[in-house]
Amino acid sequence: MGLTALGGGALALAVAGAVASAAVSWDGQRRGRPAAVAWGRRGLAAVFLLATVALVALAWALVGQDYSLVYVADHASRDTTWPYRLAGLWGGMSGSLLLWTWMLAGWALLASRTMRRRLPALAGATQAVLAVEASVFLGLLVTVSRPFATLAVPAIDGGGLTPILRHPAMLYHPPLLYSGYVGLAVPAAVAVAALAIRAAGDWLAVARRFMLASVTLLAVGMATGAHWAYVELGWGGYWAWDPVENGALLPWLAGIAFVHSAVVGGRRPADPSPSAAGANGTHGLAFLAFGLSLLGAFLTRSGVTASVHTFAEARAVGRVLLATLAVTAVALAFLGLRRRSRAPRATVAALTQAGAVRVNNALLLATIVAVGYGLLYPVLAGDDLVVTGRYFALVTAPLALGVLAAIGVGPRLGGRPRSKAELRAVLGPARWGIVALVAAAVVLHDRRPLPLAMIGLAGAAAALTVAEWRTRRRVRHSGRAGPAPGTAGLLAHLGVAVLLAGVAGTATGTHRTASLVPGQSIAVRDYTLRLDGVVPVPAPDGGRAARADLTVERKGRRLATLRPVALVARSGARVSATALRSTPREDLQVALRTVSGGGGAVVVEVIVVPMAQWVWWGAVLMAAGLAATATTSATARRRRVTPDRAESRAGP
Repeated sequence: MGLTALGGGALALAVAGAVASAAVSWDGQRRGRPAAVAWGRRGLAAVFLLATVALVALAWALVGQDYSLVYVADHASRDTTWPYRLAGLWGGMSGSLLLWTWMLAGWALLASRTMRRRLPALAGATQAVLAVEASVFLGLLVTVSRPFATLAVPAIDGGGLTPILRHPAMLYHPPLLYSGYVGLAVPAAVAVAALAIRAAGDWLAVARRFMLASVTLLAVGMATGAHWAYVELGWGGYWAWDPVENGALLPWLAGIAFVHSAVVGGRRPADPSPSAAGANGTHGLAFLAFGLSLLGAFLTRSGVTASVHTFAEARAVGRVLLATLAVTAVALAFLGLRRRSRAPRATVAALTQAGAVRVNNALLLATIVAVGYGLLYPVLAGDDLVVTGRYFALVTAPLALGVLAAIGVGPRLGGRPRSKAELRAVLGPARWGIVALVAAAVVLHDRRPLPLAMIGLAGAAAALTVAEWRTRRRVRHSGRAGPAPGTAGLLAHLGVAVLLAGVAGTATGTHRTASLVPGQSIAVRDYTLRLDGVVPVPAPDGGRAARADLTVERKGRRLATLRPVALVARSGARVSATALRSTPREDLQVALRTVSGGGGAVVVEVIVVPMAQWVWWGAVLMAAGLAATATTSATARRRRVTPDRAESRAGP
């Protein structure tokens, strides 16, 4: 009862604090009263503190197994260890919404303090926008999705997490993804403030820094989720184009487009006004990323899509989120039309870095449209329709080829148009793409043109990126005038090239399913797998589990023994813990699907996945590049560069 009163009371006070902070911040902004803006900032600090109290109270109830709470009875159990009981905090609707709101309050407080130092003219409006959003989510927690609701009679035990969620990735993947989602609210709030107030100042620098932090967290969250699906589910893939996966991908793409657009907009020294800085569409991209994050939250929590990630029981929450999305879209459209700049757009030559950024952003937006159409069509059609992964793969593959070309060629073009001789010189390293294509054709067991073309183009993009990195290093150490050109963004570009090469390679994998008895073998590509036996093993939750031992040989040489496990939980759910042998060339994955009652017969699925490691290393490089770009000094970027050195500056 103490936790219920503590947590519920903290949330109720937080609602009042968020509303008061929004009102005081906006009034201080409108009347030009810095003291009122400061009080609004203190209000956000109080909201964060109260949300922290509520979050800790619910976490304590989960770890301490307080089964008088409905949420604890649904998402904790006595047969799970305390880390997975704590993970129940983001394993259900109310807990994940509380975590989301706590993160939003934290982002809002960090943004308010940053704006006070960097851009005080917009601090009050930014605080007001973020406080309004926090009040919406806090209101949901108090009225609709109540995490501290109690049972009339406390439960003896709880439902706990399903066996598939009892994996270490459950401890870090959802929080990373949520933090990236929520962080997208800050650039949108700064953009709204810039439009509403029209105060002069470099709002792009502040918004870009927060956007980079958010897309970095989203990238890490998506990558860890993909790796979890790959190693845990044993289906040979890592991205199923699930509605919620797509719901995370779309705001990430919009955020990446914003980052590139902000770099180009931030290099225009003439007019520092927000309208001029936003003439290249950066306002709209910030709004789009935030709106798509709300759309993802709506799809996750409304039950309108069929997904293993959704909280289908919370349709009331979904309706509120949809209403919030609609109101936000209308308000932002009104602001954009009212405050649109009448200044003529700057002309951008096609064969320059700025031109390549525009092409890249057009490709990213086209990807958003194509994926968004496939994501929303079943919802809007109202029938039991399913858009398969084949549609998404077909429509995004050509766009991915264009993105590879843009990120490879763009940084090499410079800030001015080049002659044909100069273009041949700076683009010469692209010839390495032919080497990559030939090597892929020799190594892979698949001769389809699209995967080979993507690997070849990825090789060309990687070679161009490395060449540009070497050029910038020479400039950095030459001692010539102008700021040293940045290289952090090139690491992200290299990561994208490596990742997409891996994606193309994994598309050429092989699946085989076979029923075996001890002593029998199955041949898959160059591998021969022999079933040595089946033994029972302990199950973590009191269910039943069995392990198969398979000897792996290649061309008569023994490589390893793989031991996949099949688990039947007490609830009847079946989980396959796969066995994996991974090398840079290819992965061999074995999943134990069924075990017969007698004779030791089993059904195994054997999957060979070429270049799977490239996907993970590409994701690591991309995330590291984004994180390094986010920490690069904004002061160095704003310094004037001489015309002959301006062309060496590249996008993120």
